[in-house]
Amino acid sequence: YNQLKKVAVTSQRPIIDYLQSKNIGYKSFYIDNVIFIEQANETLVQWLAQHNDVKQITLNAQIQFETVSMDTPHSTEEAEDVPSHLQMINAHRVWEELGVRGEGIVVGGQDTGYLWDHEAIKNQYRGYSLLKTDHNYNWHDAIHSTKQSRCPANQTTPCDDKGHGTHTMGTIVGDDGNGNNIGVAPAAKWMGCRNMDVGVGTPATYLECFQFFLAPFPVGGDPMESGRPDLAPHIINNSWSCPTSEGCNGDEFINAVRALRAAGIAVVAAAGNEGSRCGSVENAPGMYSGELFTVAAWNRWQNKIASFSSRGPSPWNGGVGPNLTAPGTLIRSAVNTGRDRYDDKAGTSMAAPHVAGTIALLWSAKPELIGQVELTMEILQQTAQ
Repeated sequence: YNQLKKVAVTSQRPIIDYLQSKNIGYKSFYIDNVIFIEQANETLVQWLAQHNDVKQITLNAQIQFETVSMDTPHSTEEAEDVPSHLQMINAHRVWEELGVRGEGIVVGGQDTGYLWDHEAIKNQYRGYSLLKTDHNYNWHDAIHSTKQSRCPANQTTPCDDKGHGTHTMGTIVGDDGNGNNIGVAPAAKWMGCRNMDVGVGTPATYLECFQFFLAPFPVGGDPMESGRPDLAPHIINNSWSCPTSEGCNGDEFINAVRALRAAGIAVVAAAGNEGSRCGSVENAPGMYSGELFTVAAWNRWQNKIASFSSRGPSPWNGGVGPNLTAPGTLIRSAVNTGRDRYDDKAGTSMAAPHVAGTIALLWSAKPELIGQVELTMEILQQTAQ
């Protein structure tokens, strides 16, 4: 944290001085040495292009989140002691045989937001307390402008405008104590960041959430001044992608992912839902083969890889990817709407949380592995079927 800040403050100074002199709005990032400029005209772009300190100028494209069409009938699964998708990864055996359910581990998630007081994840929210709930260091909203009303911009409390984030977090930690045992590591804690506005994100919003997780800061706080690396999560789930077809060049987050890994944080990413052709694991961050845990979706009903799940090799570096597979069809978890507040979803977005939860169980059972990202990846790959 300190080293990244030092580099950013020093190298960004000439550009920031110019922007301030022209009263141009900007946001400085240290996790990757980047400055986001919301409104840049042609004159400014030309000035930046000629400046020796500027390595690259990239469009901050808006990315539309895509849902998945399921290739199986709708599930009829109800609340049960151990759902079949959790049995498939042997989560229940860790609970029963080791007495471990994720205690002492914090999982972060960046997504469409989170319905923090949903009964399945409320008690697991790190900021929750019967005496006084505190969202500082536990929640950040990277959406600073929106026209929708369900979750206005700059939310000071966790909010989910699409239901996707709540569903993914339910798979990681969910358990309402009343039969809805939907989470892999129900004794783990969670914290969150909203990176999409009704399913639309940008490289800047994704990067802002990565930065929050490296050194969380209070609601409305300055990440450069009030970051707390000691409050960072152990694991981060990323059930989203930034496609090259909509303006991402693919390198936007690699430095952030490497910084998080250097800090001992396990970064988990969905492989993507681009289908069965070779090389379809083509979008960041899922295509960062070897840099993080990339997860494909398994169809447990058909006993094969889900038809929508992206395949390797990674076009980013030619490496093997995805490197792990987990249940990703008809996954029952928490949602932010509906009478029973639970529903089935499909996608590699549903598979990735299984791996985030599995790492939580592993690190809870063997605390000496906490922060050992490379060794943890090796263990999971060698013990997977």
